[in-house]
Amino acid sequence: MIKKPVLLVIAAFAVAGAVSAQVTISGGFVLSSAEDDYSIGYSGKDVGFGGNVSFDYLLPIGIPLSLGAEVGVHSAIFEKVVTKALVIPLLLRVGYHLDLIDNLDLYAVGKIGYVIPALTYSYTKSFSGNSGNNINVNEDEKGGLGIGIDIGAAYYFTPRIGVFAEVGFDVYNVSLEMSGSDNYTSYNETIDIKFTQFLTAGISIKLGKPN
Repeated sequence: MIKKPVLLVIAAFAVAGAVSAQVTISGGFVLSSAEDDYSIGYSGKDVGFGGNVSFDYLLPIGIPLSLGAEVGVHSAIFEKVVTKALVIPLLLRVGYHLDLIDNLDLYAVGKIGYVIPALTYSYTKSFSGNSGNNINVNEDEKGGLGIGIDIGAAYYFTPRIGVFAEVGFDVYNVSLEMSGSDNYTSYNETIDIKFTQFLTAGISIKLGKPN
């Protein structure tokens, strides 16, 4: 289940790395909000924390476009059925860059990809059916779509090393599906979990051919 998205990201790195272009590696701290079906409308909506690393390749064409990939880890703690959510987004990035001031890179980036879930939940794993018998409940974690649009700025103190920040609207969706049945009763429920990333800040390093 996880192998295909990981292989796609690795393939993207390999293809982009083959291009004779400037490579930028950025890594930083991520701040987001997180909610599930049970916390919407309550005070249980949580702040999410995490980090990510992105790789951007400035393509050697007439338009200042970059192609890259991003991987991150985001976590949050809830008060209901899902007590802790950990998500790992694997995203492709396409950016457009503006060179208006020396040492300053202004850009807009779009992202899309797959989100891997790792959920912790408090549940009895059984319920009493109409027959009076306990019915075992099966839990199934489901990955989902990750998508985002951000505006970023990177300032370089040297030709290679600088700091960056990205603000925008990135959404990562995963879910927990619970089901069980006997001859008399069936049980099905899905808890949708959404992370909304709105700030990333950290260190940016340029490799390869300079601007």
